[in-house]
Amino acid sequence: MGGAAVILALVLFSFLPAALAVLWFRHRKLAMPPHFVLLFLAGGVASLILALLVQSALPHPESFGRWTVLSDLFLRISLIEEGARLVVLLGLFGLVGRFSQRIVVYEGFAAGAGLLAGFAFAAVENAVYAAADPALALLRMVSAVPLHGACGIRCGLAASCLSSKPHRALGRFVSALVLHSFYNFMLPLGGIRAALGILLAVAALVSSSRSIR
Repeated sequence: MGGAAVILALVLFSFLPAALAVLWFRHRKLAMPPHFVLLFLAGGVASLILALLVQSALPHPESFGRWTVLSDLFLRISLIEEGARLVVLLGLFGLVGRFSQRIVVYEGFAAGAGLLAGFAFAAVENAVYAAADPALALLRMVSAVPLHGACGIRCGLAASCLSSKPHRALGRFVSALVLHSFYNFMLPLGGIRAALGILLAVAALVSSSRSIR
């Protein structure tokens, strides 16, 4: 198998959770037309690109001195990635409300949109990592994918009520930040602590997916 075929296979494998999410939507009776599925998947990719652009514009972590670890885990990774996801979802929900009179962005719909955006973010990120080391594909499938899915749902819910219930939106966004930061802190420690971070991400995904209906 050539290099291009391997990369294509990795990309398709990385988007498997998104395909399963669409089947889950049918089980939960969430009406999301195919073009909106593609829209929110594209939004997830756009949020990754936006996050990378902002991260590249920030000073190198070493310039923060003793706060290097904190700034890298919270500011450079969690805050920027979740902030980019929130901004993109806000924009997409605005487009949906403006150009589609048949679709209402209620909480269940917003949660599903956030899940797709989170899975797409993780899919592209995973494909990049796996292209360098294919063994990482499966590992990230059970770790980074649940994290981004759970955080995506929280950002989707936050975006859906930012104008009407800003305090609730802030709480949901902060919960995504806390989950993401805890995961980023625990995973490099390895062993039981890394497993705890992954289990928390999986539990967060399972619990938050109940909002999709």
